[in-house]
Amino acid sequence: MDTDDTTTTDTLTFVWTTVIVGVALLCVVWFLVKILDKHFEILNFFIYFPNVGQTDFTKRKIIHSGDPHGKMRVVVFHGNAMTAAEIAYMFKDSPHDVWCVEYPGYGETDGTPTTASCTEFAAEALSKALNEQDENGSFKRTVLLGHSLGSGVAVQGLCKLFSDSPACVAPSHVCLVSPFSSLKDAARDLLGPLSGLLCPKYDTVGALSMLPTALKGKVRWVVAHGNSDHIVRIDQGKKVHEALGRAKELSTFMELEAGHNFVDFHHIIEHGTAASP
Repeated sequence: MDTDDTTTTDTLTFVWTTVIVGVALLCVVWFLVKILDKHFEILNFFIYFPNVGQTDFTKRKIIHSGDPHGKMRVVVFHGNAMTAAEIAYMFKDSPHDVWCVEYPGYGETDGTPTTASCTEFAAEALSKALNEQDENGSFKRTVLLGHSLGSGVAVQGLCKLFSDSPACVAPSHVCLVSPFSSLKDAARDLLGPLSGLLCPKYDTVGALSMLPTALKGKVRWVVAHGNSDHIVRIDQGKKVHEALGRAKELSTFMELEAGHNFVDFHHIIEHGTAASP
């Protein structure tokens, strides 16, 4: 074998060895990141954007808005890059008793946002909102509204609440606006193969399947999604609606002429709760 053939063979061997070692290292890094994210949620800085938006400079977990004497209570779980203070301002003229739930680490609230901590906050807020009686000793008709990230938080919180307290008073309606079927599905549309690094978080479809059938049958469900939503595509909202199973008979799907963020929450509440079977 002459010198040129030897050089070519050595070069090919080096290239293939480099490729194999590189792929092996990538697989190891991929595996380690998935393990660390599963246990420590190290990729949360790709998910939560807590320091954007207005704040009321308090550490309140719930900010009240609207009319505290309103006959209907609305519990709102906001989307990402927003705060409860912003939502409270949007509902300041509402005729309803509006409770805007904040997440750990958002606004001025203590803590760090994770799937577990947000779910814990949500379950705690829902327990208070659903079980608090008015001045006449009656339970108010209560509607849950979750937008985008808040839709996942709302469903996970509801699932935890009724797992811990099966006899809890049920909401009359749950309105899921621009919901994702799971955060991983939403990430897949935006990040492509990189979404594989994310461990399952806010699996809305999975959480719905875990809710007691009796509860799903009591609640009127409203799923609203914009047909111009390029962040969470409308097919994910339809997938959430399908996941209601037999409870779909007690649900409404609203296709909105809107994108992801510019939606009319007031219209969804009024029209959705009135139109539900």
